[in-house]
Amino acid sequence: MKRRRHISYIVLTFLLGACSLSNKLPVGKSLYAGADVRIMHSENLNKQEISSIKTKIEERLAPNTNSTILGFPYKVWLGYNIGEPRKKRGIRRFLQDKLGQKPVFYDPHFAKLNQSLIQNLTGNEGYFGSKIDAKPVEKKYKTFINYEVELAPRYLVKNIAYSTADFSIFGTDTTGMLNNSILKPEQAFSLDAIIAERDRVATYFQERGYIYLGASQMVMEVDTNLANFHLNLKLKLAPNLANITTSKFYIHDINVITTTKNEEQRLDTTKNSFDQLASEGLFIAGNNRSYKPKIFTESIVFRPGDVYSKTMQDVSLNRLSNLKNFQFIRNRFEQIISGDSTLLDVNYFLTPIKRKTIKAQVNGLTKSNGLYGSEANLSWSNRNLFHGAEILKFELNGGIDLQFGQIKYGNNYRRISLASDITFPRFILPFHLNFKNINSVPKTNVNVSYEILRRKDFYTLTSSNAGLSYSWRKNAASEINFSPVYFNLIKSSNFSENFVNQILISDNLSDLERYFQILESKLILGMQYKINYTPLGLQTGPNRASFSFGFDIAGNFASLISPKSTDGSGFKKLAGVPFEQFVKADAEGKYFRKMGDFTWANRLFTGFGVPYKNSLILPQTKQYFSGGNNGLRGFRGRSLGPGRVSPEDINLDLFGFNSQGDIKLELNTEIRYKPGTYVEIAGFFDTGNIWTYRDDTFYGQKAKFTKNFINELAADVGVGLRLDFTYLIIRGDLATPIRKPWLDNAWVLKDIQLGNKDWRKQNLIFNLAIAYPF
Repeated sequence: MKRRRHISYIVLTFLLGACSLSNKLPVGKSLYAGADVRIMHSENLNKQEISSIKTKIEERLAPNTNSTILGFPYKVWLGYNIGEPRKKRGIRRFLQDKLGQKPVFYDPHFAKLNQSLIQNLTGNEGYFGSKIDAKPVEKKYKTFINYEVELAPRYLVKNIAYSTADFSIFGTDTTGMLNNSILKPEQAFSLDAIIAERDRVATYFQERGYIYLGASQMVMEVDTNLANFHLNLKLKLAPNLANITTSKFYIHDINVITTTKNEEQRLDTTKNSFDQLASEGLFIAGNNRSYKPKIFTESIVFRPGDVYSKTMQDVSLNRLSNLKNFQFIRNRFEQIISGDSTLLDVNYFLTPIKRKTIKAQVNGLTKSNGLYGSEANLSWSNRNLFHGAEILKFELNGGIDLQFGQIKYGNNYRRISLASDITFPRFILPFHLNFKNINSVPKTNVNVSYEILRRKDFYTLTSSNAGLSYSWRKNAASEINFSPVYFNLIKSSNFSENFVNQILISDNLSDLERYFQILESKLILGMQYKINYTPLGLQTGPNRASFSFGFDIAGNFASLISPKSTDGSGFKKLAGVPFEQFVKADAEGKYFRKMGDFTWANRLFTGFGVPYKNSLILPQTKQYFSGGNNGLRGFRGRSLGPGRVSPEDINLDLFGFNSQGDIKLELNTEIRYKPGTYVEIAGFFDTGNIWTYRDDTFYGQKAKFTKNFINELAADVGVGLRLDFTYLIIRGDLATPIRKPWLDNAWVLKDIQLGNKDWRKQNLIFNLAIAYPF
């Protein structure tokens, strides 16, 4: 009854707002409420065709309407109630700019404009001669337009060819020109496809030295004088082209200048009076010779005598940018003016960035495991350590992390760490590796760090880390990181008497197991591989997608060099320290679709770890957990799972929420709506869980991954509010569980009692965080 009353109040508020808005509009004016597109007589079209052309029409209709909630133009209403500002500055001007919105009034010209637009669009899609009818419809204080579109039969492509008379000037360079054509026989006519094909052919020739031949120098001839709604396409060169357009160019000199700000002065100085340093065909100039020649010979892939290639040009610019040593990077090609010369000088103008920097910052942070805290950071870096664009960085961190919630003693962590890493803009290998076609500068990174983590009045953990890794981009879509060896040693000390006493009197086995995990030193000696893939075809229009895959294996090399176990336990040690053995793989996919002011965001994560021999469960730093502000937001951080284990089965007094697993599956989906520049609201659904690989851990059989894992998924729903300040996003998410896998009747939708205080305390989970959850 109360819910119905609340809904009635909301509806009444919007009705009253609508009435007050209609009274404020100028006489004879109505708000433009958008358009409705109907595809008429569509019996001969499939659903995909209808949906595609309708979506394209709706995306191009003009103008945009005012922002609405449930059809009510609330920003226009706010604008009228705030009133017109009399001054250029002030509170009213601020509120009007941030909250209000100028009304978009209906104009009869909208229909004529959009009819012409739809006519062109349908023609561009091959529906030549389609008919479009527009009918305005008035409803109270708003007017919208109904567009009825009767599509003509769509033309299909019969043959694709290119003019042999035109393209014979390129000789054998035309071989294979049509092998990867975007246009195919029996394909529906599309102007976008024709434009893409012209761009492809232009790129094809630019790869072969024809730097000045672009898509604008080509025309596509369309012949529609065929039967059965078919047409022929023929690619030709535009008439009266200049000779330079069809000339093939070769690289002459390559000049690299890293001196003054004025480009012309730099180039003149280099050519006439500067002491040049020639290296592998490159002329390198700089005031103080601060860069070794090899960083340019490795980054710039052109060499004198090479045929110009757009790909090689893009690779060179990307590599110079990835050195992170230059604030500005410009390049210019100059034709050698000498008879019919087809030679090019390539000039790179580089403005070095400041070599040494020191930076201090203080941050507030939230972590996905439910910890909140602050951090102070001091860092020093040298961007050109050995004059080869090597980057050396030292970083000192100190912070405090706190965990709030149902825990008797509280989690109060103090941590301090010192880290150092050096990055070389090349592969450091005992053998030569050709990386000419790699899109960016390959990098070798060596890192060392040491961290002290102190849990107040309980214990101290120290972590020593070191690693060697290689990273590179083979193309714009994929980034690869390979670490052939990494080292992590964790040791504990300073156990307080109070902590040990609490462990001894605890009747929960999980406390004892967790204590032994902390007490025993652990060594991880492993190898990692990770690839991030961003398909370029899903980065245009409304779609965005990305994928990542990772593989981690540890303990095999340590097992080979370690002595046999002498204590009868079967567990081996290296230098007196037990080492972990496991193999782990995970994958993550993200997909975003933009729909006007709405964004549909999705993430799927799956991870599978197999501990073996020395390890019963994955080491703590490699384990999966669920819940918290970046996972299932209806459950507190690390409180969910594994499997059907109930949070009540785990003692929270000493360690708080600390559920861990070897296997994880999680799906998150949310709808984000941005009514204004700085505010975004969201509704979301999360589902997933974690599991152990074995059943002989202290969690028992209920935690083990089985073929019935689908029945052990948890789920939640919630709403979120985000404040977007461009460089900082503050996020608050309120969620509640709707499925608790540890219960006999897992679905708990029927148990929701928003009016019950005890229910709200136990089931409404608020997460405060920085940045988006994914």
